[in-house]
Amino acid sequence: EPDITGVVNAVEGDRILVVEGLERAGVPQEEWFGKRAIFFTLTGDTVIERDGEPVTPDNFTGLKVAVWADGAIAESYPEQAKAARVVILEDLGGDSGETENDEAESIETEKGEAGTGNAENGAAENGAPDNSELMIDSGSYAGIDGDTFFVKISGVPEEVGTKEFHLSAELRDSFEKYALAVDDPIKFTYTNNENGEAVIIAISKIDNQ
Repeated sequence: EPDITGVVNAVEGDRILVVEGLERAGVPQEEWFGKRAIFFTLTGDTVIERDGEPVTPDNFTGLKVAVWADGAIAESYPEQAKAARVVILEDLGGDSGETENDEAESIETEKGEAGTGNAENGAAENGAPDNSELMIDSGSYAGIDGDTFFVKISGVPEEVGTKEFHLSAELRDSFEKYALAVDDPIKFTYTNNENGEAVIIAISKIDNQ
């Protein structure tokens, strides 16, 4: 079974953003946020086919595809993985006037904005190198024990359960102001410190209204 079947909503260099549940490409992030989405890196070993024949599309945007990951899928949001196999199912085309580059840039911009101010201090305070990759994810708040923060991650199988994170020193000092209740939907930015621990450096509630 493929790891995901969806529409290529954006292309960024050698990466394609596949989102489940879309009917077209070029959909703004705020409209697909919360759906399962994976950024796949296409490599020289990636097999791309249509109707059982190898193909090399000029443009992936708007293609409905089934994708198999090569190895582990990183639990960021969107998730990230290398693509082992891409099967093109149909061409749905694009819409909306927002190009694939605009969409990809908006995702990268959000990563940067989420880390501004908190990223440098939060990473340094938790022993993370200054160039640590910042990752954005979402889920439901599942509790806290000391500086261990529990989250039910969005877009992963239920049996995976909760994931543990640590809070940056700054967040630990200001955590009460977020007034989080169990099952509150949240969006957060995190990085890995020098010990390989996932450290959250920014949190915001998701307003579902």
